[in-house]
Parts: sequence; structure tokens; C-alpha cells
Amino acid sequence: MATLFHDVGKPACRTEDEGRTRFLGHADASAATFLDYAKRWSLPTHLRRQVVRMIRLHMRPLELANS
Repeated sequence: MATLFHDVGKPACRTEDEGRTRFLGHADASAATFLDYAKRWSLPTHLRRQVVRMIRLHMRPLELANS
């Protein structure tokens, strides 16, 4: 699930800066989108927490591994 949702927040966070496309905050936006779906699907709380942690930290693999 984390793989499917990890970049879903990019369109909402897209900005252009001096010809450079950026997606600042997309991990948090993606996690929020996942939580909306997880609640609708009635996923267990422990699973929601694990997937949200993976989504939020997907750009920081060492921090994810140490958490």
C-alpha cells in the first residue's frame, strides 16, 4: 500500500521555481490521502500507522530503517 500511495500527493504539491519542478510536502499529502482511504476501507489502526510511517519517510530510508 505504501508503494501505491507514496507519490499520490505530488500533483497537489507541485510548484515551479526558476524552471525547476518541485513537490515539497508531497509525503505528508500522500499520507493524508492514504488515511482517507484506509478509514473508508476500515483498515486496522496498527496497519494505518505502519503505512503512514512508510509513506512519510519514503524519502528518508535511513530514518525509516531506524524508527
